[in-house]
Amino acid sequence: MSSRNQTFVLPDGRHLGFAVYGPETGFPVLGFHGIPGSRLQHLPDDGIFAQYPVRLMILDRPGVGLSTPCDRRPIRAWAEDVLHFCQGLRLERAGVIGVSGGGPYALACARLLPELVCQVTLVSALGPVSDRLFANCLPFPLRVLFTLASHHPHLTQRLLQRRLRQMPDSPAEMVDALHIRLSPADMYLLQQPAIAAMLRQDVQESLRQGAAALVYELAVQKMDWEFDLGAMAMPLHLYHGTEDWLVAPQTAPALHARLPGSRLHWMEGGGHFMIFERINEIFHQILQDVARG
Repeated sequence: MSSRNQTFVLPDGRHLGFAVYGPETGFPVLGFHGIPGSRLQHLPDDGIFAQYPVRLMILDRPGVGLSTPCDRRPIRAWAEDVLHFCQGLRLERAGVIGVSGGGPYALACARLLPELVCQVTLVSALGPVSDRLFANCLPFPLRVLFTLASHHPHLTQRLLQRRLRQMPDSPAEMVDALHIRLSPADMYLLQQPAIAAMLRQDVQESLRQGAAALVYELAVQKMDWEFDLGAMAMPLHLYHGTEDWLVAPQTAPALHARLPGSRLHWMEGGGHFMIFERINEIFHQILQDVARG
């Protein structure tokens, strides 16, 4: 199978889809995609891995892409799937990187799997949106969508399926169709042909099994995380753009305050999707932390 279309069988028989990017000898980093997203939410230019030897493994969450759907579970349950995955691949140490809606899943793994996770990177990450402080950092249409998915999942699924059938091809136009405004920095990135093509394929793959997984992802974010934040035993870095109009910059210091010992990196002029232009700094920091042990 292609390295981008692999599956791992969990002990309960469910399949976990994943993709691998980077050299076999690179340091293992588990990537957790945003919402919507899938294992195909990757860097369009693989040349980055020649400079930074990282073996990035991006996992489809339940119901996304190649992963088996499952009943609604709290975010903390994801850590158990990740543990089985790492044991199956004989990974003893790994970093985790959570982008946007993948951030809470990265924190769950850091808190619940401290013997495995040795480094944590959060990029444009959501906070616990069950907390009004963090919910208010989202645009009003997104707040409505999170709440609707939490209380009326079947209705939300029908609405999203109808809207997604009408979606244009351009990722920037897709966001606009949801009545969400992007910063000029993000509009510039999403108009780059390679990034636009990748995100188009990624969104399509995230909906391979329909919109149910997307609604599930939104609803789960509104649930209690069922794990504490507080200080972590490993290096933890938060990267946030000053021009992020999707997850407002106020999110980062609020999350930083709840994670004693974490480091906050402001990406001046960066939007929500700034990872595509600032990945060099992020990979450099990951490898620095790993080298320090």
